[in-house]
Parts: sequence; C-alpha cells; structure tokens
Amino acid sequence: MSTMSSSPNFIPDVTEVLAPHIALFQRFADRLLQSMRVALPAQVQSFNAGPPATVSVIVATDEYVLQNEGGDSRINMQTKALPVPQEGTIDDIPVCFPSAGGWNVTFPIKNGDECLLVFLDTCLDAWWQNGGIGNKPISQRRHNLSDAVAVFGLRSTPRGLANYSTTAMEIRSDDGTVKMSLASTGITVTAPEVTVNCTGTVNVNGSSITLTGSPHVTLGSSTTIDARVFLSHTHGNGNDGEPTTGVI
Repeated sequence: MSTMSSSPNFIPDVTEVLAPHIALFQRFADRLLQSMRVALPAQVQSFNAGPPATVSVIVATDEYVLQNEGGDSRINMQTKALPVPQEGTIDDIPVCFPSAGGWNVTFPIKNGDECLLVFLDTCLDAWWQNGGIGNKPISQRRHNLSDAVAVFGLRSTPRGLANYSTTAMEIRSDDGTVKMSLASTGITVTAPEVTVNCTGTVNVNGSSITLTGSPHVTLGSSTTIDARVFLSHTHGNGNDGEPTTGVI
C-alpha cells in the first residue's frame, strides 16, 4: 500500500521521502555497532601474578544480535552470549592498576572479582610483547575481544562498598576492618596488627607522641627518649595488680 501523501498536489512530504533512507541507515548503524565493542563488565575466573599480571574472565552480560537482514533491525534482535573462545572465557588479559614513576598499587585479585574490560582500538599483540612506541599491529582487527585490558574497581550493586567515606581517601578492605584513612585532619591506620619493617632509621616527630598498649608496650633493645637511652624492657601491669614504677 502506498505511503504517498493524499494531498491534492500528490507531492510527498520530506519524512515520506526520507523514510526508506533512514531505515536503511538505521540497519547499517545497527550492524556497525554490533561489530564494535568498547567496554564490558566481567568476572575473574583465574589470576596469574606474572610478570606480567593477567586474568582470565567471563563476560558478565549478553549482547543483542541481529537475527536477519530484512525488516526493521531494531525489532529483529535477540540477546545472545558473546562469541568468546572455549569454555566462555577470555584468557591472558593484561591487568590495569595504578602505576607510574616506578611506584605501584597492587591488588590480590581473587576469583569472582568484578572488573571492566576495555577493548583497544587496534591489535594489542605487538605492543604487549615489545612495549615502547612505533609498534606495527600484526592484525587489522579493531575493538576485538582479543585486545582487552582489565581495569579493576567497577562494582555491581550487590558488591558495593558499605560505609564509603565521603571525607577521606581510604585504602581499605571490603569489610573496612583494615584501612588507612587520609583526611585533612590527619592519617588514621586501623588494623588488628601493624608491622613496620625498616632497613634504616625510624623517625617519629611530633609536638606530642602517645604510645598506648594493652596490656603492655614493648620497646626495642636500645630506645632513646628525650636523649636518654633505655635498655629493652616492658611496661606491664605490675605484680599482683599493682602498677609499675616509672622508668628512671
């Protein structure tokens, strides 16, 4: 049935003229978008500390795919698992974590951790092997599942962090029982045990320094306080519940 306008002059309006062209462009755009991937959430299946560190992951979402060439492609689409290699995993994915200037922040990545896969514009292989600049891609593939890197920090709602600090930067465990909090008011370290291993001198400077221990505070074999050297000793609760005398 004709979609021509019923106006007396029988001249179709702009929308009628452009409709088939818009539909064709939409089908082309859908096919283009279906062939290009940019980023997807994923879940870790295994971790290799390397070097270099890599993960094997399974993509956490399915995708819409075209079911046929005809008709409105937006209607003829259904969800389907991504065409990943065997066992549904993508293997040997480089891990991204904060790193620069010879310093790094690393994470003990575990199976089940969530991450974001970013698919690079060009083939990753040459750079991954050689580093540096001027690497010639060994393939013409673009935004391919084989050229992903895994960025950690993305979390789904069920795995969101509780008690998120809005006033401080924190390095913390998921449950918050171990954390270092950096705020404008100071730095606070919370942990069941804190160990400082120093190959040189430990300097603690402050207008007021307080050491609190329960039931005791143990100092090293040679401790200097206010220019006085004290041999190794322990401040305890005393004998029979009586407090100890001060150190002279």
